[in-house]
Amino acid sequence: MEQVVKNKVIVFGRDNYNTLGLARQLGNENLDLLFLMPGEIHHCATKSKYCKNVVHVKDHAEAIDYLLNNYIDERFKPILIAGADLEAEALDQHREELINHYIVPGTMEQGLLTKVDDKNVMVKIAEECGFSVPKSVMITAESILPDSISFPCLIKPAKYPANRKKEFKMIKCDNEEQLKDTLRHVRKDSVFILQEYIPKDVEIFINGCKTWDNQITIAGTCYRDRFFNDISHGQIRKGISELIDMNSVRLMLEQIDFYGLFSFEFGQYNGKAYFFETNLRNDGASYSFYKAGANLPLVWVYSSAGLNYSQVPSSIKNELWYMDELYDCLNIRKGIVSKKQWKLDWDNAQVFRYYDKDDLGPWRYVHNRRHLLRTKKIILDKYRPQIVKLLDLFHK
Repeated sequence: MEQVVKNKVIVFGRDNYNTLGLARQLGNENLDLLFLMPGEIHHCATKSKYCKNVVHVKDHAEAIDYLLNNYIDERFKPILIAGADLEAEALDQHREELINHYIVPGTMEQGLLTKVDDKNVMVKIAEECGFSVPKSVMITAESILPDSISFPCLIKPAKYPANRKKEFKMIKCDNEEQLKDTLRHVRKDSVFILQEYIPKDVEIFINGCKTWDNQITIAGTCYRDRFFNDISHGQIRKGISELIDMNSVRLMLEQIDFYGLFSFEFGQYNGKAYFFETNLRNDGASYSFYKAGANLPLVWVYSSAGLNYSQVPSSIKNELWYMDELYDCLNIRKGIVSKKQWKLDWDNAQVFRYYDKDDLGPWRYVHNRRHLLRTKKIILDKYRPQIVKLLDLFHK
């Protein structure tokens, strides 16, 4: 590409897979690229050859202080990209301070993105915009269970907690006793969303970008058919699923006045797409769309720099299969996929969560670390009785 981006590009994200994907999408594009990383070093993104210029900070507050005290007199405003929810919310909560010096993604009203990240708020807006939404209700540990609840149901944290560990990602409760037992073991001040269980055939996911000229670009659709904590297997396909109402997508983004990278997730069941959630920031799965030919983070950079982004690949060219090379195999043990089918899926996979033949550092590290942890567990399980006996003797 002949155009040159004169703005510094700052990826604000933890040392994880999401940031690794951004490093691989932007690290070879002749950009003045900096990674602002809050929290612990996990040797994931930082092992990438594309992750060269890194600033480590203790937490999100220190990251915001760093931004407010650096690059504030640049001739061309630095372009910010949020790697995950908490980073997007940190930018959102300090938007009015940052916009004088940076190009900031998110909602144009400070604080609105943080509100919308609450799933109870999110599903109400989605319903207003015409999406089919599972029946939902807000619930806490001390709530009286409403009569409208049907089983099975799903309970999820309403928001990703900023200052403490998330209690769980999602729990399916088959009856009232399971739900009550779940609520007995959560914090009193935690807020959840309780939803009708949709027995999805597959999960549909679209990856997009809304640019400063109000254009919405969708790279393609991912059809997710297996999970282990997160998506562990799926196919990236061209175009947008006919079940997804793009008018509702457009209306929701307009209603919250959002600009930047985003994703929408749906559950496909009985010929209908049920809205699950939207992520108002770069999604970790964007790397899979990149390997299929689309680079939406670069579209955002060009749009933010005021350049013609039509030359940036924005839709996938090749359909391909994705696999989490470390954890999808555990679905064999759970009986979700046969060993024979899994081996066929492995052979057909063209993009993986960590492995990239041109950037082997992250894969080598996470693979070796997992092998070390498995070996440690085997040893501990084998000698646990002796260890317990020694500890008892030590405490006597």
